[in-house]
Amino acid sequence: MGVLTEIELRDRVKREGHIDAITVDPNTLITPAAAQYAREQGIKIIYGDRNKGLSKEQLKGQKKPEHYTHLDHKNLVPKTHPRIKLRGMLDLLQALIIKAQVTAKMEGMMKLVGDLEQLLAYTRQLLRNELTGEEIPELKLFGLSEEEIHEYSHHPFKKIGVNHIIPSHHMGQIIAELNYLRTVVRQVELAACDVYLNNDGTVEREDIIRALNRLSSAVYVMECMVVAGHYHSRTEKQD
Repeated sequence: MGVLTEIELRDRVKREGHIDAITVDPNTLITPAAAQYAREQGIKIIYGDRNKGLSKEQLKGQKKPEHYTHLDHKNLVPKTHPRIKLRGMLDLLQALIIKAQVTAKMEGMMKLVGDLEQLLAYTRQLLRNELTGEEIPELKLFGLSEEEIHEYSHHPFKKIGVNHIIPSHHMGQIIAELNYLRTVVRQVELAACDVYLNNDGTVEREDIIRALNRLSSAVYVMECMVVAGHYHSRTEKQD
């Protein structure tokens, strides 16, 4: 964190003459004396954008700063940039899906492993399309459309045969992992809103936010299907 002092401001005014405004890093601490001097001299203090990127042209011949990464093939941004955070969350989501697949396989729920594989492929495509700017395709899972998945998640008794579930440790490891996966999807959705929801209420990538919303519904449907016994083999049901 930098500090802007009155002495620094006075020195700059002495060197450059009258200053209308000065731009500082958003984490800069302005001392009370510096703030008062700025007011007296009519100097506006502007906090810069910590997420402002650099083009490859700007870095031509220079080594990429370690705290920067690629936003796209032309631009570099700080690793704290909201879109980079979103990509990190999508990466975490993929890891949790694979972890749930391992548990499902250990419990003999191979149909669930397959459904999670579809979810994994869709999440990978979501990450890829966020990078390229391509439209996110509609989520289709269990042979259902997005709207049907939404309907199943809102009316599980009618569609699956179980009431809305309240997860607990009694339901076992796979439910615990699916429920955690669902909550992370919701966090990824919030991260996407931070990136693409504008202050005036308009949305830049509604397709991404919609896809994540349906993704959380899909995971909840999986939870309900596990509880209903849809993923258990016939042998397990007979036992």
